[in-house]
Amino acid sequence: GFSIAGLALTPSHASIGLAAPVLVVLFRLLQGFALGGEVGPSTAFLMEAAPVARRGLYVSFQLATQQVAILVSGLVGFALSSLLSPAQLTDWGWRVAMLLGVSVVPFALMLRRRLPETFHRQAQAQSGPARPQWGLALLATMMVASMTIATYTMNYLNVFANHTLGMPPAQAFGAVALAGTCGAIFNPIGGWLSDRIGSRNLFIGAEGTLGVITEITLRLYGVPAAMSSAMCSFPSVADAVDTVIETIQSGVPVARIELADAAQMIAINRYSKLDLPAAPTLWLEFH
Repeated sequence: GFSIAGLALTPSHASIGLAAPVLVVLFRLLQGFALGGEVGPSTAFLMEAAPVARRGLYVSFQLATQQVAILVSGLVGFALSSLLSPAQLTDWGWRVAMLLGVSVVPFALMLRRRLPETFHRQAQAQSGPARPQWGLALLATMMVASMTIATYTMNYLNVFANHTLGMPPAQAFGAVALAGTCGAIFNPIGGWLSDRIGSRNLFIGAEGTLGVITEITLRLYGVPAAMSSAMCSFPSVADAVDTVIETIQSGVPVARIELADAAQMIAINRYSKLDLPAAPTLWLEFH
């Protein structure tokens, strides 16, 4: 809470100069350390407090509530970007979103004070971890690292969509809210399944299903021996759509057709440093 409030209340570079980015980096580091210290203990607490037969479901709420937070942040961003101008959102609107996050801290402290202790010390001290346990710990660390990479990639997508692709902030934050909704729904389902069929079977089934889908996709849509492409610009989207209809009706074997409107073409030029016409464009691929 302190780090989030610090971020929201840090003066601008115009006011305090180089101290502003230094403070932002320090507050972000403090926020990251605090998050890292919360995720592990809260997960362990849920596992210790849960009935043995429902540990997967209980622990899944840790990830599900993270996704709920992402959903709420997406909705807040969508509301602010819809109500404020881009200049207002850049100047002070983002600070409002940060301060709204600080408002959760008193409820978290109140909840923590009322939680029962789930850890009970054993009478006899246990020996250190055996060599196989170190191997399992390394594999678990790699799994958590991969999940963290995917999480931060998803969290950055709205920034990429807005600043790089030039999408409106409302659309970018809407995508964040949609991703949070999916996570909030499907994480508990995964936890429930792990209790029903076992965590190992769930991991194997998920990875196996992904492998089967990938293999089927590659076999059904193999890499063609030769490919050619074409790009055509049109005065309007209606003209481009009419061309697609006439092309299909004429029996021309087109493997893929994609339509980009003028706004998307501007984003493509901005991202790829190109100078294509800022007009509705068809991209065609032939095999």
